[in-house]
Amino acid sequence: LFDYGGWLAGPIKRDKLWWSTSFHHSQILQYLVGSYNPDGTSVPDDNMLWNFSNKLSWQVSPNSQLSHFYILQYKKNGHRGSTTQFVETGATVANTKYPQLHQVKWTSTRSSGMVYDVSGSLNRVDDYQPWPTEGDSANCKSAVNRDGCFNGLIAGQDVGTNTLLRILPTYRDLPNTRLFAQGSMSYFLSAHDIKAGYQIDYAWNEVLYFSSSGMRANYRNGVPEQVNTYNTPARSIPENIQQGLYIQDKWRPG
Repeated sequence: LFDYGGWLAGPIKRDKLWWSTSFHHSQILQYLVGSYNPDGTSVPDDNMLWNFSNKLSWQVSPNSQLSHFYILQYKKNGHRGSTTQFVETGATVANTKYPQLHQVKWTSTRSSGMVYDVSGSLNRVDDYQPWPTEGDSANCKSAVNRDGCFNGLIAGQDVGTNTLLRILPTYRDLPNTRLFAQGSMSYFLSAHDIKAGYQIDYAWNEVLYFSSSGMRANYRNGVPEQVNTYNTPARSIPENIQQGLYIQDKWRPG
């Protein structure tokens, strides 16, 4: 287990510009109970996560402030295995994620009872789930460029021992992007508060499936039984858009 981090913040220019940053790293290595390779070695479950964030705030005028916030995360599970089956090391997923977020916000007070607020954000994530290096066929491990050298390596499953063999039948990549923007105006009276605004949320993501061979051989206690075939590569791009226009009134009865 490893866990460490740091944080630093302070004014760049007094009463005008502020800055803060932070970093955090954690790591864990363990082994999956009951999962072994043909040579008797244990299947690892290694995880790493680090976060980096940065924020800059600018007091544009006595009545308005502009800020930018950014966070980047890197997460990796080198051998992500099934939670219901035993696995060989190659029949796992080398899952990596790269979420990052940009957010800009502007706030302004026009009087003692009126506030404007405008913000927007861009969120991007790549959830990449390829095979681990242990899924290489014997003639690929020494290759300088391993791209495409997995073609022909057939996945396996033994239903008698409930074990996934060699490599998984399919893998995937899930890059997605989300844009969000909103603006609002708040007006404060002695008896009630009025707020009106607009929001828009637009997101799209790709779903990419790929395979080493497009097949999986099924066994029962080591005896060949049947073969599954998969329609890969496959790709889809679902999209989603939501908009909202609202006005609300909050009353204080006493």
